[in-house]
Amino acid sequence: MKNRLIRLFKLPTTRDVLINTLGNYMAVFFVALYAIILFRIMPIAEYGVFSVLFAIAYLLANILDFGVTASIYSYLPELQGNRKATVRFIKTNFVFQTVLVAIVLFVSYFFIDLLDSKILKLDVPSSYYFWTFISIPFFIWQNFVLNVLFATKRFLYGNILNNIAYVTKLLLLFFLILTDNVTPETVIIAFGIVSQVIFFAILIHHKRSFFWQLLHEPLEWAQVRLTYTLTFFASSQLFNLASRIDLFMLSYFLTKTEVGYYGLAQKIILTVLTMINSITQVLSPQFAAAKTKQEVISLLKKGMFYMMLPTSMFLLLIVLPQELFVLAFKEKVTRAVAITRLLAAPYTMYGLTAIPVLFFLYTIKKPVHLLIINFIFLVVVSIGCFIFIPIYGVNAPPMVFAAAFIIAALYIVVFFIKELRMMKE
Repeated sequence: MKNRLIRLFKLPTTRDVLINTLGNYMAVFFVALYAIILFRIMPIAEYGVFSVLFAIAYLLANILDFGVTASIYSYLPELQGNRKATVRFIKTNFVFQTVLVAIVLFVSYFFIDLLDSKILKLDVPSSYYFWTFISIPFFIWQNFVLNVLFATKRFLYGNILNNIAYVTKLLLLFFLILTDNVTPETVIIAFGIVSQVIFFAILIHHKRSFFWQLLHEPLEWAQVRLTYTLTFFASSQLFNLASRIDLFMLSYFLTKTEVGYYGLAQKIILTVLTMINSITQVLSPQFAAAKTKQEVISLLKKGMFYMMLPTSMFLLLIVLPQELFVLAFKEKVTRAVAITRLLAAPYTMYGLTAIPVLFFLYTIKKPVHLLIINFIFLVVVSIGCFIFIPIYGVNAPPMVFAAAFIIAALYIVVFFIKELRMMKE
């Protein structure tokens, strides 16, 4: 057992997991640093405006992915070794995504005045929304590039490039501070456009020959797996809704103070989820390349081993002394500690179920399973929160999530075994 663990720690996968996890937590650090600096120097009202606009950019960048990310991890790894096919796949999917994004943003922009006056009520110049919308394609393109790099196992290069972008944003922020020009609009332009232009300038400089070939290769629309892409897109939106509906219902039934405590607890949980995402990003191309039952079982064991770390982190949150939470967040965190412990319990299952889901998505390429899982998850969370939040308050969502994870896990186990049996040895 000892020798097996030593060999596992020496695997390239372990190195990639560590690199990707460190890179993702560096991103978390920079995002927190930006928030602290901007909160201190901006008037509260302006910081609120910036938060809403940036949330719009982040949310739309995720929604307008259109499932292309899953297609990259599913199909690009098996094209490695065929440079022309790889370039055509990347170019075609990039153009496909960009055209859809442009259409949606162009149409949506005409409803901005209505959105601002009836829902958001920010009462800001239209130029604020204009630059927010312009920044969205840049975020999507950056995510596209990073996912291509990760799918082709260039984790170190991708994370270095990504963190250069974060450092660039920090330098641009300092420039705005020194020139006394910090407003929601200038920060959005700096973070969403200028830093992204620098990101792509560095990338194009390093990969000149690849980009030259990218310009000259023709589009090949067969490389867009529309059924796969749109099925994954639908399933991901169901999960996004399911993972936020608890906050919506808490906001509807309870006070803002209770929602604030719950929101802090949820952010602590999301920090650990970053580690799970780092692991699945590394394992996704390996599952895409798996062709036999033995390869899948080997990857399943490997994935479960790596997931022991985030699972242990969730267990640690349950038993961690309250004094350590207070040390980090001060006395007002006391109420949130109890919620964090309750939320951590069901989320111990999340990482373990994420591994067989990679098999559905990338090995057998049947995202319909994920669509069904997330639909079940959404229904259970929605009904459970609606019934139990008025009774149990902030203690209700953890219980509901536990039930949802258990039901989803049962589906995953049953259909994982069924699909695995149909694979060749």
